Amino acid sequence: MGSCERRDLLVKGKAGSGKSTLMKMISEDERTHQMLSEWAGVDELLFSSFYFWNQGSEMQRSTVGLLRSLLYDILKDRPEMTAIAFPGWLSRFTTLDPSLDQIISALLRVINSRDAPRKVAFMIDGLDEFEGDSSDMTTLAKFLSELAHSPRIKILVSSRPLQAFEEVCRDCPKLVVQDLTVDDIRLVARETLESHPRMAELLEEHPQRAAALIEDIVKKSFGVFLWVRFAINAVLDGLQSYDGLDELEKRLNELPPDLNELFSLIIRRIPPRYREDAYRLLQISYRWQKVIRNPLEAITCLFALKAGQLVYLKTPIAQLKAPQYDKYLEQLVVILRTRCLGLLEVERHSKIDTNDVTFHTTILLKMARVDMNVVYGHGTLYDFCTALEERYPSFDVHVAILEGLVVRLKTRDCWWWVDNLQVLQHAMEFNKLAEASTGRPQTQTLNTLDATSSKLYSQYSALERASTIAYAGCLQPTDHWSKNTSEIDDFLLADPTDESTFLSFAIRYGAVPYVKDQLDFYGEHLPPKQGRPLLDYAVWPEASCNPWTADVYPKIAKMLLERGANPKETYEECSPYQIADDCLNKLDMDVLKTRRKKLSLFQKAEYQWCMGGRTIRGSNHSEDFTQESVPLYFAAGEGCAAIDCKLPVFYSE
Repeated sequence: MGSCERRDLLVKGKAGSGKSTLMKMISEDERTHQMLSEWAGVDELLFSSFYFWNQGSEMQRSTVGLLRSLLYDILKDRPEMTAIAFPGWLSRFTTLDPSLDQIISALLRVINSRDAPRKVAFMIDGLDEFEGDSSDMTTLAKFLSELAHSPRIKILVSSRPLQAFEEVCRDCPKLVVQDLTVDDIRLVARETLESHPRMAELLEEHPQRAAALIEDIVKKSFGVFLWVRFAINAVLDGLQSYDGLDELEKRLNELPPDLNELFSLIIRRIPPRYREDAYRLLQISYRWQKVIRNPLEAITCLFALKAGQLVYLKTPIAQLKAPQYDKYLEQLVVILRTRCLGLLEVERHSKIDTNDVTFHTTILLKMARVDMNVVYGHGTLYDFCTALEERYPSFDVHVAILEGLVVRLKTRDCWWWVDNLQVLQHAMEFNKLAEASTGRPQTQTLNTLDATSSKLYSQYSALERASTIAYAGCLQPTDHWSKNTSEIDDFLLADPTDESTFLSFAIRYGAVPYVKDQLDFYGEHLPPKQGRPLLDYAVWPEASCNPWTADVYPKIAKMLLERGANPKETYEECSPYQIADDCLNKLDMDVLKTRRKKLSLFQKAEYQWCMGGRTIRGSNHSEDFTQESVPLYFAAGEGCAAIDCKLPVFYSE
């Protein structure tokens, strides 16, 4: 790596062959950095790495995410180079979110800067998990190949064999992982199987045939460690059942070489009485990862699996004690082992340093900060699970996860209010999906969510008032919990006269059917509320789980306008109309060009503006709907809006 004349290297291999494991080992090995230092010589060495992940956020699976990460790694160690990367950035950037071209230009300026001699090493794992079509993949591969032509740059990338990368990288050195793992696979298979007492007996009785069985695993694996894992488990199950060599060989021969076929076979082998649970667990894990893109807590998974029959109503509001917590974990481990046969597993994910002396002081802290998560046996299972959603249509996975989150909230500790808010936010995200899939409001579930949060917040605010003098005058017992849906520092800046309600919270999170259900209860008029107007919540909603975005819900805005909401009512010196108007007037045209139906939308808006406004049926403020109020009504009735990187952008659905 250090003295090689070629400056790019492709590590390729089949799915499950161990590419990411190898890349991680290379990036963490001291010898790698030593050889790169020798290559850099007297020049400064900048090192950056990126790992594509198709289950992660958009930034974790896109070209923009890759280049941003590489640039960040460089600038974080050399912040003075920011001026080189973005000269005059305050005057150049029209948004808070630099474009792909701006990021590429910034990266090239840093790399090619002559202010100080430097060499750069990039390590990129999982190019096959890049999100884009074949032309996007080809463009990315060509960009990386062009970078590698610079004498200052070395690039190490890994990928499954894909045509787009094969064509561009055909002349660069390649390391094929599955061609190098035969000895390691043989070692793992021998050490695992030969340690079993039954296998020891077979080796003594039929040494050649038993040894051939182990060698057969090596040959059939084609260098794929994931296949070896399932093959070894199949043989171990046979040894546990006291199978003879004939039965063991049959078990091995039944395993298909293709991983997707292997996963299908595993599902077919699940006992029929457990198969529906298996599909449900796989759907819960898949949908959670697709929507939230963060680890799924084991306890939440168990509660979602058991959703139905009003379990969320019957569960009392009480923190889980350590024995019950451990009992639930043990139960889930057994369920996953018997229902999923290794497709899903439980894995510990520590959020704090377990060596900290304060960590072991209370079980409460340990439970609050160390989560057990449900994970795929291998990342390739995520792609396999995309085809499973058509099974068991009677099972609504979104409703199940929503109800599971309500039960989880009921069993959490009130003290960890910020963590509880995350559960609430996830619940509202799945409520939108549940409302869409069922076509009806989840009124009873959301009312239970509200009642649970109210009790937890009441306990939390009492603890805060008792322990923190600074917050004693801010956390009032009469405040609705939704008034404190952010960090304490933000809460201190909140309007003390604002009267938050669960309805305003539901508007912020786009619970359209639920909001309609609640508004219908009041008839043609809006429910009374002090402080921030309901319409203001509709035009400045809460950010969704997708980073840096929030959706404006036109149906909610329209319902509020039809019931008499005044678009010119000011709150903190700003009205809903002014917000909508700013969205139109401050739009960056470069961003506009990338939006769907962008030109027809604005042409129609301009036409309506020229027509002199519209009167909304049922409104008590028809005189307010003049030319200047058209943008707000148009957003409410005809289109929707996205706040992308804090820049409001209107576009038509």
